[in-house]
Amino acid sequence: MKKMRIILLFLIFTIFTGCAGNNTENQVIPTDDSEYIENNQLTESTMEINQEEEPLPVDTTIDFFIDNQLVTIDTENIPILNTFLNTFKNRQVGINTMSLEKLPIEDLYLLSFNCNMLNCSYMLIDHTKPNKTILLDDFVQFKDMALSPTEEELLILLERSRSDYVILFNLVDWNQEDFKPSLNDYGDIRLSNPVWDNENQFTFDIVLPEDETMKQIIFRKDEKEIFED
Repeated sequence: MKKMRIILLFLIFTIFTGCAGNNTENQVIPTDDSEYIENNQLTESTMEINQEEEPLPVDTTIDFFIDNQLVTIDTENIPILNTFLNTFKNRQVGINTMSLEKLPIEDLYLLSFNCNMLNCSYMLIDHTKPNKTILLDDFVQFKDMALSPTEEELLILLERSRSDYVILFNLVDWNQEDFKPSLNDYGDIRLSNPVWDNENQFTFDIVLPEDETMKQIIFRKDEKEIFED
């Protein structure tokens, strides 16, 4: 009987120590390699997050197709256009509202942007030089223009608040000339068909508010106006 007890105790001890050994084998013991792998994975994850946070470079160019030709404008050189496009979350949405028109002189364009119904902002662009642009006016409607016989001046007809007015632009000096005909005295006038008679004189067809008949008005650079029936 005593021998049986000894054998039973031996079996119990063997089973207990065997279970303890299995539990020890199942435990993960950290090593230097495992710590390196874990730290490396954390570093790679941090790099991926930093790469995602870096903003993509903004493409400042705009492409227009006119007469089957590509015309590229870089807005980085035109701050007013950059400011306008920055008001849009999607830059392309703002670009889609723009329109570029080729003018009679080579590499000279008229850009319309910031439009509200028929009224837009208008800018002259000389494509031969990156910074040669000028804003003509804001929130107006472009109606017509005529090039002078010397090709040095542009006669530009615009409309604001149901009344037409004239801009005389010097292409050589690249500025608006001091030409302001006193047409406000006639009320809301309608002008059309600008024609240069010579270097110092040009005419328009005009309709005055109190008279629906068409007349012709002659402008001279000395700001005198002459009506003709």
